[in-house]
Amino acid sequence: MPKLETIGLSESLRDGELRRGSSQFGSANAAFACSHRVISLQQLHFVSVDTGIEASGTITFDGDADLKLQRFSASVPVAENAVHMTGPLAAPQIVRLESPVSRRAR
Repeated sequence: MPKLETIGLSESLRDGELRRGSSQFGSANAAFACSHRVISLQQLHFVSVDTGIEASGTITFDGDADLKLQRFSASVPVAENAVHMTGPLAAPQIVRLESPVSRRAR
């Protein structure tokens, strides 16, 4: 089973900030390309029984990330759980992305 050892990914998406922990998923798949020491993720999906996480962006061979992540499930709209993760994978910065609904309401 796919497992992330240092980031509580579902908790980080829910809270909009980095949460330490681990994340285990039933399956994972990706569409990506590698060029010039950069992995470009067109689609990365982690799926568990009750939720899934999709990501896109880049990760360098030096371990620096620039990713947009969002949670999906039958009960949670994707736009309410989107974050931008940047910096080293060992200590990334996570910022909640504003939902399209919130932007229109202003």
